[in-house]
Amino acid sequence: SEPGPNGGHTSPKAALTRPIGGVPNAQVVLAGYQREIERLQSENRDIRTREVIAERGFQNAMVENEALQKKLEHLEEIFVHREDMSSAGSSSGKQQAAHVANILREENAKLRQQAQQAMVIRMENAQLNQMVSSLRHREASLLHAL
Repeated sequence: SEPGPNGGHTSPKAALTRPIGGVPNAQVVLAGYQREIERLQSENRDIRTREVIAERGFQNAMVENEALQKKLEHLEEIFVHREDMSSAGSSSGKQQAAHVANILREENAKLRQQAQQAMVIRMENAQLNQMVSSLRHREASLLHAL
């Protein structure tokens, strides 16, 4: 223990809480590190939540895209087969088939765009996870230095 103001000795805990020459005391530094750890943990939870949501959205978009692709292929087969059966064919039937095929192609394109956006989010999440890992390593080294 260190000499106190009246010549007595102070406790080790009191020595830790007293600033020395304008340098923050250990408890203040530790409290700051603890707040930073809590902030990083909260940020990590948020990132993981966004990643799970993005992954689910991506999977749903892929399933829906696959279903629409199969539907489009099936409809194309039906209309091609129908055209083969009637050589003359009605022009309104052909127009309707073309319209349905266009709608399905547009939906498919939208789903592909959503899938691309989900991939971008996945890449961003991977980068954020890498940053969190780096911050955790830094945090551990700072705690070790204390």
